[in-house]
Amino acid sequence: LYVVDANTGECVEVVYLGHAAGSVQVAPVIAGQYIIVPENHAMKSSRLRLLLADQEGRNLKELPSIELEGHVMTPPLVSGRSLNVSTDRGAWYTFDIGKPDQENPLTRSVELAASDEEPLIRYPLVRGGDLWLAGQKLSHYEIRASQQRLVAEGVRYDDSIFLQPLTSQGDILLHVRRNANRPGIIAGALRMNDATPLWQTELSAPPAITPVIDKKTDSLSLLSSTGALYELAAGDDLASNSTAKPKASTQIANPLRSPTKAIVLE
Repeated sequence: LYVVDANTGECVEVVYLGHAAGSVQVAPVIAGQYIIVPENHAMKSSRLRLLLADQEGRNLKELPSIELEGHVMTPPLVSGRSLNVSTDRGAWYTFDIGKPDQENPLTRSVELAASDEEPLIRYPLVRGGDLWLAGQKLSHYEIRASQQRLVAEGVRYDDSIFLQPLTSQGDILLHVRRNANRPGIIAGALRMNDATPLWQTELSAPPAITPVIDKKTDSLSLLSSTGALYELAAGDDLASNSTAKPKASTQIANPLRSPTKAIVLE
């Protein structure tokens, strides 16, 4: 672990952690004077390596590590005096961050036990006392630290696999997911205070058939496997950075997967 002066770019300290290659999948997190390094050191478990810095951010001293169920594949989240960590086996941990003069630097306040044998990356988002956790579904919890528990508030998109970290703009949560039974990728948004979906759009759905070429109108039509019909005329801008909007769209219960041969209309 290298400590670099932000003003000069000079390396002022090096701490040898001795971790195996590839066992650290996310960047270290700074919480006050603590530096936290998640390390996936075992087959189905990980640990938080804790280091304490002085007031100037130097002279790092390693403290006892904390064991977790599952691997840490997304960066821990610092919210006020809390550290939040999710793992790929469905475990969730909220720690109270102590002061440097306290005996315990991190104290578990809320814990959700691991529930999966097979690994799956979860993408957490914490806003105030609310936790949104995206994996095979989008789960909403209320964090009740005083009661040391999570209270389930609801589930959305339980037929999906989430592909990227969640982001938010004000009260709007933005997500990218893949439906487990449909091709393509879905980008969408929902309102966080009541989990109401606001919009979504399907991307990268493969074609259901090869293009239909109409020589009379000098146009090309294409049907996607999710039911969107695109029609392009000869004069349309077909530059690589252009985007065509579907002429019509419908939801197909069973997406088409076997393309037909090309069709040419004379």
